[in-house]
Amino acid sequence: MAHDVVIKNGTVVDGTSSPGFSADVAIDGDKITAIGKNVGTGKKEIDAKGDVVAPGFIDSHTHMDAFVVQYPNGNPVVNYGVTSIVIGDCGASCAPVPPKPEPRQVLVQYLRRVLDKYVDDKDWRWNTFGEYLNYLEGKVAINVLPLMPHSPVRLTVMGEAAYQRAQRLDAPFADDLVRDLVDAGEHSSDATRCALVGHRAVGDGEVAFLEVTMTVDLELDVLHPG
Repeated sequence: MAHDVVIKNGTVVDGTSSPGFSADVAIDGDKITAIGKNVGTGKKEIDAKGDVVAPGFIDSHTHMDAFVVQYPNGNPVVNYGVTSIVIGDCGASCAPVPPKPEPRQVLVQYLRRVLDKYVDDKDWRWNTFGEYLNYLEGKVAINVLPLMPHSPVRLTVMGEAAYQRAQRLDAPFADDLVRDLVDAGEHSSDATRCALVGHRAVGDGEVAFLEVTMTVDLELDVLHPG
């Protein structure tokens, strides 16, 4: 019986650090079912002679948090083989959304510098990070792996006081919010490094705020190893 798709005559680079090798790749449904020579015919056959056949790449630093909302087909990264992206890098993302107008605009202006000028909070159809992930669910054509964004968390918890050093009284509120983000399915142990880059940890309050993210991130390493 013919396979759904057979990619013929390509050089397979399989991501294991092994040298590339000449082989055909058979696909049935959404699974690769055979790799090698003489895998059989395909209902659709693609001649990949002179090309590399490889798994989709993971782009670990994209800042596509808002871009993927406007361009859910994954352009432009899918055009050069990326099928999975990491967002929330550098502690920046478009969720959670600060409830107060001034911190919200501070976040928007910050994201326009970090992401691009196209960022507009009028496009945001969410408040919490969980709502943001739910909004993306089923709408985007690439895999999205979110990191916990320190700056929106800080602005949401502290409001205008976010421009100053965090106080220990802010920590419990940050703790609750970060745990909500964990429950929403984030996979980050990177947020504290982002936070340390963006905010100098030079006071008891600041250290306390960062300790909250460190504690939850360590739990994430256990929940989502690798």
